[in-house]
Amino acid sequence: MKQPRPRAGCSSPSRTPAVRTKFNESHPDGSKITVPALTGDGKVDRAHRAAANRTEWSPVFYVTLCTSAAYGSPVAAAIAGAVYCKGSSDFVKGYTEAADKRGPGFYISLQAQMALLGMSAAGMACCVLKDGFGFDVMERVGANALQARVWDMVTGAAGSK
Repeated sequence: MKQPRPRAGCSSPSRTPAVRTKFNESHPDGSKITVPALTGDGKVDRAHRAAANRTEWSPVFYVTLCTSAAYGSPVAAAIAGAVYCKGSSDFVKGYTEAADKRGPGFYISLQAQMALLGMSAAGMACCVLKDGFGFDVMERVGANALQARVWDMVTGAAGSK
């Protein structure tokens, strides 16, 4: 019987995890993929998992924060970003104390993330409609005039006229 050619970087085709079709399925030579176990203080394990969860969500957060600020309102994106950071902090604190306490912080950060995602999508849709089809949604709903009035109030330009 002809042996299959080993893959690059593998010493033997029988030791490659790619031949296994399901997680933890026994291989003909008796080896198994074992589940990594965190065995230590529960608080340390939960803190490790909480940090890993936040790291996993970081790229999504940064992309939606930047696109919300670029295509939508930078102020609204900053507020939603601050709410997300507060929710993430609450999530990590709660998860480190007990797994049951992670919920409120998670939901706060999730809602802020959904707000950022909505602002990103709406801002990009407005740009596509304006640049691609000549339809300015913001002008049609009067948002540009409202934004100019708010800016005048904030900077004090309205009182100096």
